[in-house]
Amino acid sequence: MGYRVSVIVTVHNAEHTLRRCMDSLMAQKFPEMEILCIDGGSTDESPGILCEYAKQDQRIRIINDPNYSYGHKINRGISEAQGEYIAILESDDRMKENMIETLYGYAETYQADYVDADYEAVCQVETAYVKIPIQKYGSGGCYEKVIPYEERGKLLLCATGAIWTGLYRTAFLKEHQIWMYESPGASFQDTSFRFLVAMYARKSYHSHALVYEYTMDNPGSSIRDPGKIYAMPREYEFLYHELTKRQAGDEEWKAYWKWKYEGYYWNAARLTGQARDEFLAYYKKELAKDIQGEKICREQADGMLYQTTFFFLEKESDFLSCIQEKYERGNLNVNVIADFLKTAADRRVVVFGSGVKGRNLMKQFRNSNIHIAGICDNDPDKKGSSLMGISVCSPAEALEQMPGALYVIPEGKYADAMESQLRGLGVKTDDIFRFSA
Repeated sequence: MGYRVSVIVTVHNAEHTLRRCMDSLMAQKFPEMEILCIDGGSTDESPGILCEYAKQDQRIRIINDPNYSYGHKINRGISEAQGEYIAILESDDRMKENMIETLYGYAETYQADYVDADYEAVCQVETAYVKIPIQKYGSGGCYEKVIPYEERGKLLLCATGAIWTGLYRTAFLKEHQIWMYESPGASFQDTSFRFLVAMYARKSYHSHALVYEYTMDNPGSSIRDPGKIYAMPREYEFLYHELTKRQAGDEEWKAYWKWKYEGYYWNAARLTGQARDEFLAYYKKELAKDIQGEKICREQADGMLYQTTFFFLEKESDFLSCIQEKYERGNLNVNVIADFLKTAADRRVVVFGSGVKGRNLMKQFRNSNIHIAGICDNDPDKKGSSLMGISVCSPAEALEQMPGALYVIPEGKYADAMESQLRGLGVKTDDIFRFSA
């Protein structure tokens, strides 16, 4: 049987999430696909679960490979794939039922080497799921249009992670020898893969559609493992050698240094205590070496490149404060979400602020089935405007129109002043909730 798409499912001791993952594949509205389940030596019930599904669907092929490396599993899947395109699904995640159909349509319409879309970060709280929409490319001007090879710099300078929301032409990957680094375990091995895909693609297309559900509260996730302090630096060492071997041009090297130090910054912000101190010492040593070797220079370091490089050397205390703030924002406290869901149950919610953070909260709440009754803002120019179909009013008007509502304040620079204002208007402490946006 000829397949249009090969879906690679990476599996290792995933018995608690595997059925949910496989069910999302069974629900795909795209029959012409093969499903390659690469089981990395599971010792739990995962092999038995895979066999259950394989008996029900002949498109499923189980490949037993004792190599635990995530990169190895993906590479094995690419080697075995018979489909025109490749998709990747991690065993603790889910595809939305139209993902393959949607991406395949884009790939064929635009004859792209790869296409991808946005996703939802999902966190389970008791029996409910909190879903947060994530934009992969921000405001980089990459959405809903074909990006030709000549404009690849747009993609290289954007964050092009989350490889599992994409569809990749199999012949394209093999032509350019795009493989993952086979380091042990599951530790950021997608770094070189996603860089090289953006570097070589003759055409690509990127959609705002939410096609994938990424599980963000998996306790076994690499991003939660402080023991993998140097996993990311090893990935950038591998990519450095790949770009050197492939004789990358100035545009690629410019993107590499941006990626490397944004990666280091993110890595420092996910760590705490002794692990963070140890990595920051390594970070500073690497930075000094790259500056001395004229890989990056002060004149060219602006925006985020400055934030992740010379800012560290010139204003270290401020840099460390930013790292700590990012750590606090990025480490989602599931208990806080659980408390909020309980507090917000059967209540009308008013979001304070219609800026970026307020909009993020609105999206998050809409995806979590929380009833948003209103939105208020102190900016007189925003009064009467509409956000997601809800009219913006002043805090005093919200209090008058929606008595007894729960007011949610996005954490940030003005959160204290906003809370003080609500208290001054007579809103009770139990009716105010501060939430990271």
